Amino acid sequence: MIKKIYIFPLTSSMTLSHLPLPYHIFESRYRKMLEASLTKKVPIAVLPPSLQPFVGAQVFAGVPRLIHQHEDGRSDIVISGDFRVKVLKVYEEDEYLAADVEEIALLRAVTQASHAHRELIREALEFWVDQQKIEREQKKVFVDMLGQDECLLLSYGLSLLVKSELEKVVFLKCESWDEWAKLLVKKIGPTELSLGPYLTKLKF
Repeated sequence: MIKKIYIFPLTSSMTLSHLPLPYHIFESRYRKMLEASLTKKVPIAVLPPSLQPFVGAQVFAGVPRLIHQHEDGRSDIVISGDFRVKVLKVYEEDEYLAADVEEIALLRAVTQASHAHRELIREALEFWVDQQKIEREQKKVFVDMLGQDECLLLSYGLSLLVKSELEKVVFLKCESWDEWAKLLVKKIGPTELSLGPYLTKLKF
């Protein structure tokens, strides 16, 4: 069944499954897009411009949640990837981009096959948050949250540990969370490990 989404091109950001990301909407055209999305319940996909022309891309999208409406028309919202869709056609609609899409299956469930990879990602995220200048209680809440939702763990892993926009979009082709976890460890881990001057290097 063909559905419709709005596309919000934004450098260094991307809608991910399970992961609520905050946005501050201030441009006139995106205010219109947000109003249409909230009124008609049309999902929005935040996508990096490097994915253009977007046709054929498999992306996540979700109907935004309004957090705060400012008096001057600006808005604070949160978008989480509730749907996974394939973009069929992109077109302009009232100054912003819209797309016809077909809903595709969500990523296959996490299994024990990726347990070791997920533990490495969890440790990397715990190290990351430990370096941030935030309250200890906030750090604890974040770490506890990672232990409750494996999919959220993997989405946070991509969002916080992989810096390159081009490397991030590769994950959109994954068909399972296990594949996602394996690829994420490959991206954030060392490519080789020296065992000493007289031994062969381990390559990963």
